[in-house]
Amino acid sequence: MKQIHTHLLLAGFLFFSAVSIAQPLYLKRIFPLNPNDLLHSSFLLSRPDNSVLDFGMVDSKGIISKLDSTGKPVWAKTYLFNSNTTFDANFIDATNSQDSSFAVVALVSNNSSIYTTHCIKLKANGDTLWCRKVTNSGLVSIVPHSISSTIDSGFVICGSAISSATVSGPNQHAFAAKLTKNGVLSWFKTLGTSFYGSDAYTIKQTADSGYIFIGGLQNGSSSDWCSSLVKLNKSGNFSWQKKYCSLAAQSNDDLGYDIIEETNGYLCFLNCDSYNSVLLKTDLSGNQIWAKKYSIPSSFDPYSNERPIHLRKISEKNRHITFKGPDSFNAFTMVVDTLGNVQASAYTYYTDIDFVQFKNKNFIMVGNPSNLVTKNSFTTYGQWGVVVTDSLGLGNSVCYLSNNTSASVQSLLTSSVSSTFTNSGSLASIQPTISTLILTDSIGCIAIPTFIKENDLSSTSIYPNPTEGKLTIQSEALKGKSVTFKLYDITGKILLTKELTFEKNEETLDITRFDPSVYFYGIFLNDERIKNGKIIIAK
Repeated sequence: MKQIHTHLLLAGFLFFSAVSIAQPLYLKRIFPLNPNDLLHSSFLLSRPDNSVLDFGMVDSKGIISKLDSTGKPVWAKTYLFNSNTTFDANFIDATNSQDSSFAVVALVSNNSSIYTTHCIKLKANGDTLWCRKVTNSGLVSIVPHSISSTIDSGFVICGSAISSATVSGPNQHAFAAKLTKNGVLSWFKTLGTSFYGSDAYTIKQTADSGYIFIGGLQNGSSSDWCSSLVKLNKSGNFSWQKKYCSLAAQSNDDLGYDIIEETNGYLCFLNCDSYNSVLLKTDLSGNQIWAKKYSIPSSFDPYSNERPIHLRKISEKNRHITFKGPDSFNAFTMVVDTLGNVQASAYTYYTDIDFVQFKNKNFIMVGNPSNLVTKNSFTTYGQWGVVVTDSLGLGNSVCYLSNNTSASVQSLLTSSVSSTFTNSGSLASIQPTISTLILTDSIGCIAIPTFIKENDLSSTSIYPNPTEGKLTIQSEALKGKSVTFKLYDITGKILLTKELTFEKNEETLDITRFDPSVYFYGIFLNDERIKNGKIIIAK
């Protein structure tokens, strides 16, 4: 007689150390109504209303699109700053404000390889509250990399300041600037010329009301770079700086990209030796506690105008990292615990991916296709791909492939260095031209729900009756409701679809006709999956 087993993860799941690997619920293609408009997605911002904002470019203009919790576009608006340029604006980073508004920094070009930083504060509907152009008479270009909110409802930004048309060497220096909530410049600090070159990729306000930014220092004309942390006090004045250099035999190509402040120090994502992905944990003074290198590559380009790395805290136990690969034809996503141990990882055929969490614990990922192979042959450039998934990481499917990632100890030479900062800069008020863009979307591929949602707190339970070959679904929460039960094989083929009315608090299904194997099930209420899991039928 066949025996039917289920693998259940209810409340007890929270005690498991391993993170569940999820399959994408679905993948959408999002594209404009005008097929000649080429879309490019760059990054996401999670919003308080359980939506996300997607920032990118369409043709030469910046674009912001609001997506609901299913990845469907709600509205989209384009932003034009210079009407006579072939490349106008590229949104680089965004942050939520203390109210319902948000702010974004944009890289704007004047069509002659000269770049300026624009900081824009916007209403929840995408209309501008104010827009400021950051200027400095001694700088040719000001390139933004990061923006963060501050406790006084203002904003702090960082990036690289270019003092010559040659964007390299001693002409490139890190900058940080503070703006009030009304767009008034509090200070603008540029790292001095004690280093051949420098850059700042992410800045955050710290618990002591100061600031910290991560980036890199160029050690000389040999083009060697080392990662660095710079701590500023609440007035933007220099407190301390640490430099981290890998000990590889070849020349150093290291750069710090993202940082999270934790209760006992800082968690930093570095690129070391050109393409090695490294997590560095320091104390609150920047002293190294541990560093781990991962067997997946990341992109290194100290002169890039993009943010290729995103490091986020998604729970007390887990941190999530997304970054594009060195060849720009794929990207990686990885979940680690607080000690840097890998919990889940995958790679995609997307580029420039970003991955954030909804309030309902689902995750949404966006990216741009590069030879992406799916059930519907989604290979077109100039479109966005949107994936909504129900747990941490990604698993095997037609859209994404799991990746076995290993970690090893990374040796870093840590040293204290001293820097001088110059204080100058000003703001100019401008107003971009805002237009509404109509977006459409379609399903690109559908994958099966194969693993359990980590934060599933429903009262639904499923158990077999081995003597009769019956599967019983018991739920007080579903009593009096109609749901759909779907059973899948390991390839994702739907073997059984059954409508259940739950006139009482349980329903029983006969699945004895199925051969011994591993199966997956999903329970759907109003087309939304509320439960899924694994069933094993054995002889």
